[in-house]
Amino acid sequence: MAEPVPLDGTGGDDGAAPASSGFTFSTIASVFPPTDDADLQLDRWRKVRVFVSAFLAEPALNVFNGCDMLDVEVLARALIAGVPSEFWLDYLDCVQGVVFVWQFLLLMSDQMDASPALSRAVGELLFFACHTDAQALVLWEAKAGEDAKAFKQEWAEASVEKHEA
Repeated sequence: MAEPVPLDGTGGDDGAAPASSGFTFSTIASVFPPTDDADLQLDRWRKVRVFVSAFLAEPALNVFNGCDMLDVEVLARALIAGVPSEFWLDYLDCVQGVVFVWQFLLLMSDQMDASPALSRAVGELLFFACHTDAQALVLWEAKAGEDAKAFKQEWAEASVEKHEA
């Protein structure tokens, strides 16, 4: 495994700790204020688990389907740049339809303000997901058989009238 690269060495975080999974996970472990409500604690971690598994466990296709992709990309770039949440929280409407992303960003906003590395990591995941569909389509076109391509072409323009025919 390669040694972690200090963020300031890549033009990032002015002397921050090295970018490594240990740094990120220690940040996440202390993110929530203590509570005696077990259901609240479970709900908080469920939001984190869903977000992480959706973006890291499997390819995230059509995550932002129906969202204004330009606004999502602006939000992702703001997170990557470490813009404070007081500014980017106003732009969360663009991901409100993707409830698990919206909830995660609301839940983690204070921690992302305190950790530019965490903000950058979340922003990179969102930015990557913005372009995953186009990349997957290129891969599919290269590997799909002629029958699959013909089926895709046949249904490229779907309508009720065509379906009923």
